[in-house]
Amino acid sequence: MSNSSPERNKAIVLEAFDTLFNKRDYAAAKRFWSPNYIQHSAHIPQVVKVYSGW
Repeated sequence: MSNSSPERNKAIVLEAFDTLFNKRDYAAAKRFWSPNYIQHSAHIPQVVKVYSGW
């Protein structure tokens, strides 16, 4: 499996959401979200700023 395979991408996304939303491991979530990440849904706060203290 290559690093950019659909299966690998899915695994990364699932791990990221599990880390942040289920485990609430905000420090570890930094591995998945860039400090420059922009949340485009108006009703959802900026995840990076809210959850990680950036």
